[in-house]
Amino acid sequence: MYTTIKIRKETARRLAKLVGKLTSEREKKISYDDLINHLIDVATDEEASPEKKQKELSYATRKLLEMIEHPVVGAGPEDFREYDYGDIEG
Repeated sequence: MYTTIKIRKETARRLAKLVGKLTSEREKKISYDDLINHLIDVATDEEASPEKKQKELSYATRKLLEMIEHPVVGAGPEDFREYDYGDIEG
């Protein structure tokens, strides 16, 4: 069941910006209903399930985790050693 609520045009504009932001962050289309539920969850500080927290990870965090879970072929621990810069002149 759906309902209509009256809001000011400025509020509608701000909600549209938030829908766009969440759509970008989650890389999937977010509806106004999804946004309102998200705002309610944030406002009531409900504990998110691990699955929900995983969905909310930033793109950079997901890419980093992907790189950790799927290492580059041919790269080994020696490739991640700290380099001694003492031999560089300058």
